[in-house]
Formats: sequence, structure tokens, C-alpha cells
Amino acid sequence: MNEVQLDYPFSFGRSADGKYLTTLGASSDYRTIWKNRILLVLGTRPGERVMRPDFGSNLYSAVFEPEATAAEIINDSINQAFSKWLPDLILNRITPTFDPGAGLLSISLIYALPTGEVDSVTINTGIFNRSGDLIQEINNG
Repeated sequence: MNEVQLDYPFSFGRSADGKYLTTLGASSDYRTIWKNRILLVLGTRPGERVMRPDFGSNLYSAVFEPEATAAEIINDSINQAFSKWLPDLILNRITPTFDPGAGLLSISLIYALPTGEVDSVTINTGIFNRSGDLIQEINNG
């Protein structure tokens, strides 16, 4: 079965001259589709979706916690999200990396696709103090 999924983050194609939105961005790459599903589940807070209020993960609650507490929240949140929303994937490893001096948190996931292939995704977050321009940034790599 060939799947096609809208791009995440949501995007539009443009006409050749760049003036008009023409098509929705989409992907049919199997690995990209699963990676986008993971990022969507982990990047959604429970309660954000009106028709599915329990969808998502509590990953965001780890951002302002001390390292030991954050690591526990990260592991629990990701394991629960995979178990509930991504049961076709096998989560092999969660590796949180903290850089308190820079205010950065990076989470690397290694997982097996339904085909048995192993893939990975890294989620990067950054927290800066209120005197800076940026309080929180999430960059999915």
C-alpha cells in the first residue's frame, strides 16, 4: 500500500513565478511519513486537539525541570506516546542530552519501523532567559 501524507510542518507548493499557492506539500517516503507522525505526536500537548483531547505527549513538561526529573519525564512521556499512538513502531532507545549552560535539550530516538528497518529522529529544544528574544524553540532534526 502506498501512503501519502501532508508535509509536517504544513506547507504549500507555489507556482513557477512564486505568486500563487498551488498544491499542498506532501510526502510518500515511508521513513518521512513515520518520522512526521512521531514529531506530530510528541510535539502535541494533551488538550490541544478538541476532538481528541488525550492525543499527544507530556514532553513539554520536562523542559523547565532539573536534569534527573526531566530525563524521567522524557522517558515516561515518549514511552507512553509510542505505546498509545505509535504501536506499530518499536522504540529502541531514548537519549536525552542536556546542556544547561547553553539552555539546550536534545532528545534522540532510535526506533524500528513496521518493516523492521531502524531509523532515528532528534528533537532539539532551546530555552533562553527572558532578557533574550527566544524563550523556547523546538527544532526537529
